[in-house]
Amino acid sequence: MSTPTIQQLPTRDPRRGSRRRALTVPARRSFTLWGVRLPLIAALLGLVLPLSPTAASADGSAQWVPAQQPAQQPAQQPAQQPSQRHASTGSCRAGQVALTFDDGPSPTVTPRVVAMLKRLDVPATFFMVGERVAAFPATARLVEQSGFLVANHSYHHQDLTTLSADAVKETIRNTDRELRSAGVHPTDLVRPPYGAVDAGVLGAIRAMGMRSVIWNVDSRDWTGLSTGSIAANVLGQLHAGGNIVLQHDGVNNSPASVAAVPQIVAEARRRGYCFVGLDEAGRPGFPVARTRLRVEPADWIVKEGQRFRIRIGLDRAVGRTTWIRLRLAGQTASIRKDLVPPAVRVRIPAGRMSAVIAVKVRRDDLVEGPESLTVSLSGGQGLLPDDSTATIVIEDRGR
Repeated sequence: MSTPTIQQLPTRDPRRGSRRRALTVPARRSFTLWGVRLPLIAALLGLVLPLSPTAASADGSAQWVPAQQPAQQPAQQPAQQPSQRHASTGSCRAGQVALTFDDGPSPTVTPRVVAMLKRLDVPATFFMVGERVAAFPATARLVEQSGFLVANHSYHHQDLTTLSADAVKETIRNTDRELRSAGVHPTDLVRPPYGAVDAGVLGAIRAMGMRSVIWNVDSRDWTGLSTGSIAANVLGQLHAGGNIVLQHDGVNNSPASVAAVPQIVAEARRRGYCFVGLDEAGRPGFPVARTRLRVEPADWIVKEGQRFRIRIGLDRAVGRTTWIRLRLAGQTASIRKDLVPPAVRVRIPAGRMSAVIAVKVRRDDLVEGPESLTVSLSGGQGLLPDDSTATIVIEDRGR
C-alpha cells in the first residue's frame, strides 16, 4: 500500500495568529480477513468494523490524503446496544444514531458542521486531533460551547499500534492537555486513528481510565464520494439498536459529507431513528454529569433587600440541555414572605457548564432577628444532584 501524500498546513491560525508546522502521518495499517481489509480490533475480536483512513482538509488546514482503495460493500455491522437511560432527539422506535466527526477542528468546515447540526437539533461527538486543537483552539471551543461533545483522536494522528504503551499514553495525554488549555472539557473517549488498535493500545487506554470507541457505520466520505453517495452509505448501514456513524470534518471531501447530513437526518428520523451523542462507555446516548452546589456570598449571610446567588456546576460536558430541581426550604424564614421565589426547575443549556440563579431577599420594616433557610438540589434530567445542603442566614437590614 502506498504512503498517503502529506500536504502543508497553513502556518497561521486565522483566529489567533499562531504558527504551526506540518503534520506527518504514517501509512494506514489494516489486516485482511476473508478478503476484506479490517482494522486490528476486528481481527482480534472477529468483528467486521469499517476502517477510515484520514484524508485531506477541505480548508487548507491539516491535510491528509489517503492512498486510493477500491470501494467495498459495507459488511453487516454488529448491533451496538444503545444506552436506554438517556433521552434523545426524536422518536427512537427503530434505534439510536450517534453522528461522529473525526480529524478536526477545521476553522472553516467545523463551524459549518456545528451550525447545521444546531439548526437540525442533532447532537454529535467530535474526535479532535491535538495538533489541530493547538492551531485552532477557538474552533475547538466553538464546538463545545455550541453544545457538542469533544473527544480524543491522538495528537499527531499516528497509528497507535506502532507506538509503545508509554507513547500511546503520551499522545492521548498531550491531546487532552491541549483540549483543556483551549477551554474544552473533553470526554474520556478515545478514537484511535485509522481504527487501528491491538491489546497494547487497548491496555494503555484503559490504564488511563479512558474508553476506546470505533464505529459501526462508515460513511466512506474520505474516499471522495458525492453527497448523495455518502448519505446512501450511511442510511444503507443503519440497523436496529445503536449506530455509531463515522464522518469527517477535517478531510478534503468534508464539504460533501457536511452537505449529506440533512439527508441523513431527515430520512433516519422518517424511519424512526433518533439522534444522540456518546455516553461514558462510548455507546449511543449521553453522559450523565454530577452537579456541584455553591452559594454566594461565601459566608452564606445576606441582608434584607440584597441577593444571594446559587451556582450549579457540572463536572463534565453532557452534549445536551439538562435540568435539575432547586429546593429551598424555610427553617425560621418563610420562602414566600422573605424571598422572591426562583423557578424550581433550573435549566442548563447544551454547551454550558454551569447555571447561576440570583435570589432576592425581600425587605421589610420588622425587627425579626436572623432567619434561616436551606438550599439543596434534587433529581432532574441528565444530572445527578449534589447531596450537600447550604444554609442561608437572613439578617435585618440594620444589623
